[in-house]
Amino acid sequence: ERKRKLRKKYQESLRKKKCRFDKHIIPYFKNIKLEKIDENFILKWHQKLNETDSLGIVSKNTLHKQLSAYFNWLLIHRKVITFNPCKSVDNFKIPPKIIEYRTLEQMNELWNVILNDKNKSENTKLITYALTKCLFFTGFRIGELLGTKIKDYDYDILNSDDINVEEIKLSLNRTIYYGKGGWILGNGKTNSSLGTVFIGKNVFKPIFDYIKYMQKCGYVYSLDDYIFTNPESDKDIPVYSSSYFSENINYFVSNTSLPHTKPKDMRSSSGTLLLNNGYKLEEVQAHLRHTRKETTEKYYATFSL
Repeated sequence: ERKRKLRKKYQESLRKKKCRFDKHIIPYFKNIKLEKIDENFILKWHQKLNETDSLGIVSKNTLHKQLSAYFNWLLIHRKVITFNPCKSVDNFKIPPKIIEYRTLEQMNELWNVILNDKNKSENTKLITYALTKCLFFTGFRIGELLGTKIKDYDYDILNSDDINVEEIKLSLNRTIYYGKGGWILGNGKTNSSLGTVFIGKNVFKPIFDYIKYMQKCGYVYSLDDYIFTNPESDKDIPVYSSSYFSENINYFVSNTSLPHTKPKDMRSSSGTLLLNNGYKLEEVQAHLRHTRKETTEKYYATFSL
């Protein structure tokens, strides 16, 4: 079983590397002769990466290392180049990590705007409300929440007219991340990412309401369907894209006093909210499912709202 999991994780890693290479390296280098690629060309490529809003510093550094490894292969094994141009260019400097968080008051303002908006469709409002509320109070990573299926909730969502329990058991069995061409199935960011969690009735209700709305619109769910299924998608994992959620969140954010907000800011906010309401560091670690207490301490212990 352990070997199977390691093999699956290795295969996922290879898929990610191929996605990055195909999307951010091949388009820039595919028509260029090897002898033309020098330090200046790598610097121009860096500038191009800096113009890509979806790439963080860590991702850009990973791409640089990936390209450098490829040039090393050409240099050492193929012997078709005489030097590695990446070696003379510094990697991207990683600034100190800044945790973005939103207060409960700010989130209440956002939720009020979402529910009272007159321009977006009911589907868009309900799905954005459900996503942001669940992320904020559970501290889930967006890929974990979007990876949940009807059958993962220990509650008869499809046949119930109302929620008659105070909390619902949820099995986090998978995570999904966005790569070239759509969502890719993953096995959790860390060993402690997945497992059984419990979510309260009030946090579960927006998800429940979204399912009820979809059923009223005529969508027939099966137990194996993703909660945030996109009925119009033809992808292997038919859920709404990450850009869909980001664009909708910030459409609503633009009508509030909140700054630009990313889905991962909800996770940060969840941990910060607990700390500022008297929860211990160990409890916040368990809530966010950090493998190491040091991670929670490093990024959350100094927060004070």
